Amino acid sequence: MRSSSDQVLDRLDSGMCDFVARQDMAFIATSDSGGECDARFRAGVPGFIHVLDERTLAYPESGVPGWPGRPSENPHIGILLIDFGRDLLGLHVNGTARIVDDATLRDYVGDLATDADAVHADVVDVVGGRRPERWVVVSVREAYVQSPAPAETYARAKPWAKAKTLSGS
Repeated sequence: MRSSSDQVLDRLDSGMCDFVARQDMAFIATSDSGGECDARFRAGVPGFIHVLDERTLAYPESGVPGWPGRPSENPHIGILLIDFGRDLLGLHVNGTARIVDDATLRDYVGDLATDADAVHADVVDVVGGRRPERWVVVSVREAYVQSPAPAETYARAKPWAKAKTLSGS
């Protein structure tokens, strides 16, 4: 993967695909028809965001009906994946989102895990341990890697260690 100063791609390259498959958290930004923005933290087991192909990502979403940026109003979406431990960099993915029900996505993507798939527990809804009803499918319009400097600075600062000290634990 190259940094953003080198290139902005209209798809994910192989290094980006591998990076997404290792991530267990993401920050997702959307906005509604009036331009009101929302950024949400999402987490799961590594690979909870599935790379369907170099131009398509999908992640399970149990809260779609209430999410502030409904794709029918404004389909633009931004995803930021940051690895603070291994790669010390961030991957930005911008594109358009649509909601696809679970059965429909499984008809097109044969290798999505089932409820009993322990290896791919990431597709099981966190609430109640059920298969998700819906997926957010993202068509990638641009992808780029942010320089590792901000992630390196954060990792060196170890704010989690300071928080533990401040809380008295």
